[in-house]
Amino acid sequence: MLRDRTEENRRYRLRNPEKVRIRNIVTHAIRDGLLPSAKTRTCMDCGKPAARWDHYMGYSQRYALTVEAVCVKCCTGREIRRGNVGNKATKGNLARKVS
Repeated sequence: MLRDRTEENRRYRLRNPEKVRIRNIVTHAIRDGLLPSAKTRTCMDCGKPAARWDHYMGYSQRYALTVEAVCVKCCTGREIRRGNVGNKATKGNLARKVS
């Protein structure tokens, strides 16, 4: 099981090097105290406790730290609206969870 997940992560990093690089910048900013953990914030969309930072302006270097705190449900909804979710079956399942 662990080997499968590791291989899946490796393939993701190879397919999405820009996302991985920008997420690392955010992780280091949190570690260095430049950005608080998203878990200390409330969701920008619904007001519930946030769980992650959303790169709503994209993953370019210019907007690396331009992020909004969102809960998992709202982040998933944003990804669906942007069309950044896997295959059609996955989109349908996530859309049902979000609505």
